[in-house]
Amino acid sequence: MGGKQEQGEVCLANEPLGSAPEKTLLEAAIQHASRSRSPLNCELQDMKRDAGASSWVSVCKGGMGEMKGSGSGTSSADNAVIQQRLIAKSAFGTLTLNQTVNARRTGSCS
Repeated sequence: MGGKQEQGEVCLANEPLGSAPEKTLLEAAIQHASRSRSPLNCELQDMKRDAGASSWVSVCKGGMGEMKGSGSGTSSADNAVIQQRLIAKSAFGTLTLNQTVNARRTGSCS
């Protein structure tokens, strides 16, 4: 079964990226994709960073209950690629959500 892909643009200033830019970028993508439905609320745990690479364990809560998974990312001064895979289990079966965020600096927000 093919997945739904969404594209969009969100403008973020450098300041909100803070010490966990992965979480900020994922939240911006989830907020953009969830305009018409309840968004996921995710916590990134067990964060590991090595140079421009990172990895984590995700625990998210949303309309489908709790989802768990993992993610990884690579970043440089001007771009980041973040991938996250979440799994939700319910009485109706298992749902897998694959999320990819391609972020790039294009200039100042206006």
